[in-house]
This record gives sequence, C-alpha cells and structure tokens, in this order.
Amino acid sequence: MFYSAVPRVPLALIALISWLCHISPAMIIPALRNEHPENVPDKMAIGKEPIDNNSDRMSPTGGTFNQYLGNNIRLFEGDIILTKQQEKIWNQTFNYAMTFSNRTIRMGRKKRQAYRSDNYFWQDGIVPYRIDSKLSQHAKDIIKKSIEKWESSTCITFIPASNKKNALVFVRGSSCSSYIGHMSQWTKQPVSIGYNCEHIHTISHEIGHALGFLHTHTRADRDEYIWIKFNNIQDGLSSNFMRSSREDNYNYGLPYDYGSVMHYSKKAFTSNSGPTIIPRYSWYEDTMGSGTGPTFIDILMMNTHYKCLGMSNFIC
Repeated sequence: MFYSAVPRVPLALIALISWLCHISPAMIIPALRNEHPENVPDKMAIGKEPIDNNSDRMSPTGGTFNQYLGNNIRLFEGDIILTKQQEKIWNQTFNYAMTFSNRTIRMGRKKRQAYRSDNYFWQDGIVPYRIDSKLSQHAKDIIKKSIEKWESSTCITFIPASNKKNALVFVRGSSCSSYIGHMSQWTKQPVSIGYNCEHIHTISHEIGHALGFLHTHTRADRDEYIWIKFNNIQDGLSSNFMRSSREDNYNYGLPYDYGSVMHYSKKAFTSNSGPTIIPRYSWYEDTMGSGTGPTFIDILMMNTHYKCLGMSNFIC
C-alpha cells in the first residue's frame, strides 16, 4: 500500500476500454526504501556473444533471457537487482509462500516493517538517462523505442543526462536486469542490457522495474487468475514465483493483466518444456509475456502511481 490516497478507477470503464483495445484487464508493487548501496557497480560484466539478434520469435522477459544465458548473477525473481539493504528489508517484509493448487506452503512470515518511502519515485516523473557508448547501434535504437513506449502514453519524461547527473544508465551487461524504482543517492543507476535482451518487450519490462513495478505473476491475488506448476520449475528457482502477501501488495484496485509487459510467459524457468504458469482462463495462455510493450492497464497503473491519471494517452 502506498502513502497517498489514490482514486480507484471504475472497473466497468477499464473493462470497456480494455475490450475496445483488444487487451486483457495489472500490477505495481510496494516500493522499496531508497538506501545507499554497498559497492555500487561501476560497470556490468560483459556477457556472451549474441545468438540470434534478428529472431522474430516471441521475446521473453529479462528473467527468462537470464535463464537462457546461464548467468550466475544473483537476481531476485530472475531479473531484479536488490541492494543489500533492500534484500534485508525484503526478507523481513514478504510472506514467502509457495502455492500448490489450493494449498499454501509458508516459508516463514517475518515482521512487517514500515519501509516505504516517496524517495524511490523519480521526482516529477522525470527520468534523466544515458545510453552507454559500448552498446551496439541496434541496442541503442531498441532502448529508445522502448523508452518511447512508456513516454508516449504516460506522464513519465525521459531526458538525456550529463555524465555527472543522477541518471538511469543503460549498459552492456551479462544479464537483462534492473533495480526497483529510483536510487536517488546514486550518480549512476544501471539497467543491464545483456546480449539477446535487445527486444522492445524485454527492455520495456526492465524500464518498468526501474520506474517501480514488480512482476504481475507475484501479485497477492494471482491465485485467482493463474496456477503455478512448481513441478515444472527448474531446481532452486521456485522463489521466482513466490506470491506477495495482501498486506505488502497494492495494485490501486486495478484488475490482473495477463498481457502486462511485467508478466512472465507460460514457460518461464521451465525444466522440461512444460508450462510453469497456467492461466485459469485458457484463452490467455499465449497472452502472457507476448506483448510488445506496456498495455493499457500498465499505462493506467503507471499514471495512477505517479499521480497523473488524467495524462494517460494510450492509443489502441
């Protein structure tokens, strides 16, 4: 839950516009307090050579790419980088639970802390950014198109930054990953663009994290919409599918969005080619993780989150 009282959007209106735009009725997460990091990376490690940059196949989200690349980086939910302080807060706050059908296996309920702060927002929705010169021209073009996806329909404004200005910096890395929200005390907040991350869907997803979003499939109400097939998940990766508690997850009253740019695909982290996420409504099976950028619900939630609801400019 966030500090401010934000007006809820009538669900009938959402459903109507979603239907008209041919998209499904999405997600934001509790903010992490902005702590000064220990050992802020000066640069990200170089990853493997590209395998198929021109592929027209469905582009997975960052966490799935990290799985393909075999990265050993310790990432939360597959593609989220946490500072040490954030990791500590997260462990003390979330209800670590794995759900098997209707049965929940709880892994320890820690004391909830009042860790939320307005400091993690990008002030006035303005995001200074830089693109590292080491990235290919193709990657630079995709990053700019991904930025445009968010900027064209929200009140978020991305502006080129000087070298000394606090900025979001897109760098060549060994993973597709991002921190959550704005690290206001840093001069450089990296978004890692690994090889094969150069897709609009993937980079839009990582930008969503940098603006404050977590994954849709971890919503507190997700069990009403999806089943998690833990038997199909790779060993040691079940934590990527943990569910947030209702106390720690607030979605502004907006509906679950299978098509959200923040939703993982049906075979994310699969160990046997079988599905790891099954929608309760089968017609959404290929919707999950298949978009080319933020959906109407993503846009609506971002503008609600940044208190500029009247500025939505989504075009079907």
